Amino acid sequence: MSLNIAGLVVMVLFYLLVLGTGIWASMKSNRLKKSSQADITEVTLLGNRGISLVVGIFTMTATFVGGGFIVGLTEAVYTPTMGLTWAVIPVTAALSFIVESIFSKLG
Repeated sequence: MSLNIAGLVVMVLFYLLVLGTGIWASMKSNRLKKSSQADITEVTLLGNRGISLVVGIFTMTATFVGGGFIVGLTEAVYTPTMGLTWAVIPVTAALSFIVESIFSKLG
């Protein structure tokens, strides 16, 4: 069994990138906690209540799309009794959050 050097290098670089991003986010969060009047929970879990629309969209997408979602969706489309109709249901559920946010701002 031979070792794929290029794959190993890419994998190590990816994990170093993830580690570096975590360290950077931790330092940024600590600076924000010191300069803000909010408690640690609000800064950590809610982004100090200041996330942008793009970050909110990516967060909602990551909430819906995970390994179980992708595998389950593939199985639902492939199963003859379920088909493509069951694949549309998660998409409409995600769109309902967008519609709900629009109407909540109007009211």
